[in-house]
Amino acid sequence: MGTMSQSELMGHLFRGAARAGPEENAMARRVVAALGVGTADKVLDLGCGAGTVARALARETGCLVTCVDDDDASLEALFEMGRKDGVESLLTPVKGSLSTLSLPEASFSAVVLERPLRYLGIRLEAAGSLCRGLLRPSGRFAAIATAKVGRSVPAAVEAFHENQGQPLRYPFELAQALAQEGYEPLHLEAWTDAVMSAWFRYVEQELGRLCGAELPPAATQLRREVEVFQREGGRACVNDMLVVGRRQEPGEPLPSALGLD
Repeated sequence: MGTMSQSELMGHLFRGAARAGPEENAMARRVVAALGVGTADKVLDLGCGAGTVARALARETGCLVTCVDDDDASLEALFEMGRKDGVESLLTPVKGSLSTLSLPEASFSAVVLERPLRYLGIRLEAAGSLCRGLLRPSGRFAAIATAKVGRSVPAAVEAFHENQGQPLRYPFELAQALAQEGYEPLHLEAWTDAVMSAWFRYVEQELGRLCGAELPPAATQLRREVEVFQREGGRACVNDMLVVGRRQEPGEPLPSALGLD
């Protein structure tokens, strides 16, 4: 097969994951619960893929969701699956990305980055800074960051993330990063080892099915990630974590529990 771009490959993977069923839907419901939005709210879903979170938001809260992705096939799948769910009128697909999008300031009650930040190529601080202006006062920002959840992390795991510009941090350090960007940290929740292991098995299977023996450059890095986490023990000490913060306004004190006041 021909060489895939990073966008095309990620689009394929996340479209397939969105159709996977109960596990993905359960995680989407956790994101919905943490955002705390209702029918009067507008939500921005960046890197929506086929819209697992966006569709759950529309189904369970009735809010309006602007769904942004740079992959045409993902946006088509989003609309198709939204129609089957009966929520297509609440979903607005938009082609674009976090770095190229131009939206009105203070226009959303919540902004969620549905894909893990390592796949978007951005750190939590930069994502929070870019999204803060899009939020209304007290609006919520949600992202999926990779966090240390064990006492000891293998050197190969640390090195992998350092090389990707995503150095590993403990949950309290992610909370501090949110606070420093003008958010009150509200919720941090790590996905389980079972969820992480299932994701890596799925990626490995899809890479084999799509790429065979001739891996394109975009797939090579994903293959390395699978090796690092599954074969070098990383999944027991590093997990994806849902991080949610509330936009704070000038003059509001930072949470004393974080030791930042």
